[in-house]
Amino acid sequence: PVFIRKSQFRLPTKPETPIIMVGPGTGLAPFRGFIQERQYLRDEGKTVGDSILYFGCRKRSEDYIYES
Repeated sequence: PVFIRKSQFRLPTKPETPIIMVGPGTGLAPFRGFIQERQYLRDEGKTVGDSILYFGCRKRSEDYIYES
């Protein structure tokens, strides 16, 4: 069976509204789409608020994968 439900996970209606995105090991795909949408609006000459993305891994041992 497939279950479909309406999502409330979307960008603010006003692009000038700043957003903070938090992805604690849940995946970055939706946030990447939000960032791309806001960049498109900027490229179209619209005023867009700041976008901040925090992300990490669920396992501490895998978190700092780019750390040397």
